[in-house]
Amino acid sequence: MVTVEQAIKVLEFEGFDSSMLNRAIKAGIIETVSYKGFYSAYRYALVKDSFIDYLYKIGLPERKIDNISDNIPTVS
Repeated sequence: MVTVEQAIKVLEFEGFDSSMLNRAIKAGIIETVSYKGFYSAYRYALVKDSFIDYLYKIGLPERKIDNISDNIPTVS
């Protein structure tokens, strides 16, 4: 799982607006799971594979996505 905060940081670093993430979650494009992490302001986290698939859909190059996938912190 990836926290929403981490996903927002990735999108903003790549030059995208964080509101894209909220729209994708509401549309069911990115799968979420219940999460009550101490450091998270959200009650859910993103399924990592679902978030990575979304990065492909918005057009990030595969090389960048591989780097993100290898280095993004995950939670359990």
